[in-house]
This record gives sequence, C-alpha cells and structure tokens, in this order.
Amino acid sequence: MKHEINQPIKDILQEAGLYHRQLLEFNDVNSSVISLGDYILADVNGDDTIDVKDVRVLVDNKLVKVTEVDTTNALITLEKPVVSGQEVSVRFASSSVEPEYVEKVRTEALSEIISKIPCEAAWAEEYNPTLRYIQRLMAAGMLLVRDYGFNEDIENTSKDGYKKLELASEKLNTLIATVCGEACSRSAQGFATRDDGDLFSKRPHISSEDW
Repeated sequence: MKHEINQPIKDILQEAGLYHRQLLEFNDVNSSVISLGDYILADVNGDDTIDVKDVRVLVDNKLVKVTEVDTTNALITLEKPVVSGQEVSVRFASSSVEPEYVEKVRTEALSEIISKIPCEAAWAEEYNPTLRYIQRLMAAGMLLVRDYGFNEDIENTSKDGYKKLELASEKLNTLIATVCGEACSRSAQGFATRDDGDLFSKRPHISSEDW
C-alpha cells in the first residue's frame, strides 16, 4: 500500500517558524526584471511550486502581471518594463532554508512514520489529518534541531525542535495504541534526528509585514 500524506512545504516551514511574508518597495527600477536580493523564495499558495502565482507586484498602486519567477537568482520578470520614479511594491514569501532541503526532511519524516506504524488500519483515510499533523511536527522538529548551534540569532531552536519531536511521538503513539493496539504503540518510541551541519545561510533582512 502506498502511503502519501505529504504536508505542503509551506506548512512545515510555518510550523518551524521559518516562513516569512515580505514586502519590498522600490522607486529606482528601470527594467521589466526586478531583483529580490538574497532572499530564498517560498511558496505562498501551498502547492509546493514557486511561480508567478506566489508573487504580487503593484506599480503606482496598480496590480501588474508577473510573467516569470527565477527562484535560483531571486528575480521576477514583469509583462511590461517599469520606468525609474514609479513606485513598485513586491509581496512574496521567504524562508531561511531551501525548499529542496525541506522536501528531503519531509520525506525522511514520512519514512520514519511508516517504519513505526505496525498496522495498515492506521493508514485509513480518516486518520490522514492526524498523520499529516505528525509529519508536520516531525519535519519541523528535525529542521529546528539540525539548525541548533550554527545560527545563534535563532533562540531556543534546539529546545523547540525536540519539543515538536516529542509531541509528534506522543501523537503517533496514541494513534497506534488506538488503531493498532496498545502493545504496538511502543514501536513509535524514539524518532531519529541526524545533524547534517549548518542548513541555513544567514540572509540580510530588508523588510517584512503581513499580506
């Protein structure tokens, strides 16, 4: 049986506190291409893809069309060029970790859950919301634990990460005990965490506010 319960990358980043809404304002753009600097762009609509639907641009308070988003270089291309002196505002989301790495951690979390669940009954559709919640907690916890000790400006990341892993373990134990039987719940004990080094390069903060 194929087990697909993947939480969107956006939800995992939000759970970890690593997802931020941004607003950048310019008045010196003289091109159809706008650079967003060193930001790592993040998905806004929860479809795990960063594209034109995830960026909102206003020129002189009028919404304009975005035709391309270059996530590698943090560049956006507008349908029509902007003239210097026009007021440009760009709304988007960012994170301090590449989405590809979050996807890797999300896969690891799912594999961990699959290895702990001893019965197929727990994969019934009615339990999918609980399993997605467990996956979100576990993946967010892994990100926070692995970040600890490298980026000192993020306080309590290790403690918060282990708390999320502990809560994920409790929720999974409860699910297994309820659906598979009490004796099987012990198989969910002890999620693994591996330190892959410094995951997050520090990014300069420009400005941010809610959409």
